[in-house]
Amino acid sequence: MQQQAQQDHEVHHSKESSLQSSLKQKVRRLLLEEEEELATRLIIMDQLQSLGVAYHFEEEIRNILMSMHVHDAHHQLKHDLSSTALLFRMLRGYGISASTDMLSAFRDENGDFKAANPKDIDGFVALHEASYLAFPGEAMLDEARAFAVKKLEQLMPSMFISMERQIDLPLQWRVPRLQAIWSLQQHGYNDEKHLSMDPSVLQLAVVDFNLVQAVHGAELVEVTKWWKETGLGVKLPFARDRLVECFFCAACIAPEPPLASCREVLAKVGSLIVHLDDVYDLYGTFDELAAFTDAVGSWDDDALSTALPEYMKAMYSAIRSTSTEAADRVTKGKGYDVLPLYKKAWHELCKAFLIEAKWQHEGQMPCLEEYLENGWVTSTGPLLLLHAFTMLQQQEQIDSWLRNHDDGNDMVYPKLVELCSMIFRLCNDCATYEAE
Repeated sequence: MQQQAQQDHEVHHSKESSLQSSLKQKVRRLLLEEEEELATRLIIMDQLQSLGVAYHFEEEIRNILMSMHVHDAHHQLKHDLSSTALLFRMLRGYGISASTDMLSAFRDENGDFKAANPKDIDGFVALHEASYLAFPGEAMLDEARAFAVKKLEQLMPSMFISMERQIDLPLQWRVPRLQAIWSLQQHGYNDEKHLSMDPSVLQLAVVDFNLVQAVHGAELVEVTKWWKETGLGVKLPFARDRLVECFFCAACIAPEPPLASCREVLAKVGSLIVHLDDVYDLYGTFDELAAFTDAVGSWDDDALSTALPEYMKAMYSAIRSTSTEAADRVTKGKGYDVLPLYKKAWHELCKAFLIEAKWQHEGQMPCLEEYLENGWVTSTGPLLLLHAFTMLQQQEQIDSWLRNHDDGNDMVYPKLVELCSMIFRLCNDCATYEAE
């Protein structure tokens, strides 16, 4: 009976995949239809992004946007605030130069934003979204955001709940995979939105969502098997078991099916980090933690024959085997030996955890600067992003890390990694400081 169910599942999956391919061709033709109005093509691209299927058409979308950029397409939009702001946001979102001058048509002689249509909800929402792709010092976009929020608040009583959400949580802050779920729900409940979309786009989004969800489900089964094989759930009963949460986060970071290796490794490393954090925060004595930190720094089999507690030996073995396996994949895929980077990143995280354990052990209260200097590392962002970059096989980034790697010095991380990790640290502390 189980075999029959598996066969039925495979047949259904095959049909869904075939339907997906057919729908992708239809949507691609729709996207490349040059006779479509500029505003309509922008809306289609925005819909594909919102519904989580733009990854199938990245090359086409980028080429269309580059063409719009080269031909100064915003001049054709005249006084269409919604389309102009959408074009601005999409250009910047794809890393294509877009000047704030594109929005000058919507300012008066004093430089203040003006509303040709005081009830242009779509225009105000689009302007609000565009304002979140500002570079430092672009005061005009700060003004655009304030103007859009003011107008939307005035219209609030007549607005849909979906519009209220867009004010509170702009697209730039949302998780794309969750945005796709929300968009599908909105198009299912809102007849006006449903009718404004080409049926092929919506059908592709539904089919693709189900296929991706099936991929994620199968991967979670495999990651769960790995977790049971490590035995950490039994050997570290005091630690939090957050495997599913870690996989969920990994799937949000890298949702597309081809990124399976990245999802798997991030879920595994994330789960190990949760347990490691509990070892340093809750369970290990300071002397045990110092010995464990040295063991991670040595990264050899001798650590397993030391006087480390059995639960620490299990933790150490899981870290080594997981990162070694991940490094082997990168070597096979691109020829890079990234294991030295993984070793150093794990050791630096453990050293940073040990510093926090020492503060607690000695009753110290570090100053803010000292805390943050250590805290961006204990955020675990550097370790996770290192694994993510290498599993995505970002060649330029891996080259940079390997060039700057020196066994005797601390890891040199890109400024982007450091700043993202600092944000992660501060957000985490804002959420937990009262309890801790």
